Amino acid sequence: MPLQKIVRLTETRALGIWDITESLSALEQQLDIKMEDNSHLPLTHEKKRAEWFSTRIMAREMMGYMGWSYHGIFKDQFGKPHFKHTSVQVSVTHSFPFVSVLIDKTKPVGIDMEYPNVKLLKIARRFLSEDELTFIDPNDTKMLAIAWGAKEALYKLHGRRKLSFREQLLLDPYTAENNEGQFSGKIIDENIENYDLKYKIFEKNDYILVFTT
Repeated sequence: MPLQKIVRLTETRALGIWDITESLSALEQQLDIKMEDNSHLPLTHEKKRAEWFSTRIMAREMMGYMGWSYHGIFKDQFGKPHFKHTSVQVSVTHSFPFVSVLIDKTKPVGIDMEYPNVKLLKIARRFLSEDELTFIDPNDTKMLAIAWGAKEALYKLHGRRKLSFREQLLLDPYTAENNEGQFSGKIIDENIENYDLKYKIFEKNDYILVFTT
């Protein structure tokens, strides 16, 4: 199995990480496409199709690892993925050649993967609040990647309608001194919802994974 690893985070939650080295044809042979929706059909780029197939193969393996049945994934009207015929929650992220999946038996989940790209420098003040700018250096790409990834993870967890990254997805202070860390954030919509987040930095290539815990 090409999975890098599956980690059981709790009795109800698991995280999977995959470094894609397989060909697209090899991935296609590992998935029963009849169980899935048709969201792969518009994808023409080989890497995007590889991400789609590997995400679902990994989700299937993770469900089996946790002792739960897999019947495929579909996306709702907002583009949020859901498992078929079960209340298990799922969130996915991909940045080729990596894909990652987070699942939980009952609680909503959110996950995102980012690279500390210099492009974040240009948009930092558009997605960070004034309070966040007191502890996040807008010239530090690592801190910005963690912030963007955290807000993406919260956005995916919410999954219902558009939210302002700057005004409705807010983060509490954190540092990027280590290769992993924990902090908290909130979604401000009709109510205020608080969530714990964790980040992990891949030492090999600096990719950053952020997910709700």
